Amino acid sequence: MSLYRQILKLNYSVRRRLFIQQLLLALKELGPITIALISLVMIIVSLYSIISNLIPSLVSKSDEYIIHLFYRRYLGIDVSPIQIKEYKVVKGDTLLSISKKLGTSISTLVSLNVLSSQSLAVGKNLLYAEEDVVKYRKAGSFSVFDVASKYNVHPFEVFIANGYKMHFKNECLVPGVELSWREITDMLGIGFLKPLLGRFTSGYGYRIHPVLGLRRFHSGLDISAPYGSPVKSAMYGIVEKTGYDEGYGYFIVIKHSSSTKTLYGHLSKILVKEGQRVSRGHIIGRVGDTGMTTGPHLHFEVIKNGRKVNPKRYIVR
Repeated sequence: MSLYRQILKLNYSVRRRLFIQQLLLALKELGPITIALISLVMIIVSLYSIISNLIPSLVSKSDEYIIHLFYRRYLGIDVSPIQIKEYKVVKGDTLLSISKKLGTSISTLVSLNVLSSQSLAVGKNLLYAEEDVVKYRKAGSFSVFDVASKYNVHPFEVFIANGYKMHFKNECLVPGVELSWREITDMLGIGFLKPLLGRFTSGYGYRIHPVLGLRRFHSGLDISAPYGSPVKSAMYGIVEKTGYDEGYGYFIVIKHSSSTKTLYGHLSKILVKEGQRVSRGHIIGRVGDTGMTTGPHLHFEVIKNGRKVNPKRYIVR
């Protein structure tokens, strides 16, 4: 069955279900005259379905009216194609201020414009919509059913939002969907990367120290990985300090802002120098077992305003 026929079949099935629901309610409350009128309507609808199958072009002319009449009223589906507008960035604009000014979400701005930074160039044109929408991208062709299944939305929402299109190439709009905060921070590069590909073996908080055997507060996360595995900077910043400590072993401290720093301990090698600028994901060292440790792993800390906080709150992936 062609994609076009699948759309028609889905359309008819929903319409019939809605008419049956209305009939059942009418039969409970209304008399013979109303029943006769409803029967006449059913006959007309049946004839319409037959004619539509014989002459598909009729559907394209009449479906918009039927959708407006039934889908918005009874299913709560937004039946208007999404209107994409443009906004020119002016001096002092931020994503938050633009979001408030235009009545659009940060998720919509980030997704439609594929933003990779919070920095906005003055004069840049940003796409936006006055409703929640994400732009779905996929190599090759796909249908409204693929998108509906992925985002758990009604196929007709996708169909209508994209100007009554049933199949797409490379991208389409998905209405009523928002990026998660984790997705937004990851796209904008403002969330911390997990600095090492490995398994968390000890969390933030009180524990029995593996070497001392005493109950001590653990001020970071331990991530286990093979000796020599690459350790990456969780965020762009400047290397503030490198050195050796009896507890941390070889360590690196990176300053990311006036209030935020990260520390990487128990390294076997330090691959950066103090004062060096590093990007998010830059390899800064290698996993080791230096300092007070029972085996190869990374000790990772996040320091906010001079206070060590739980790193898991800041790691986005």
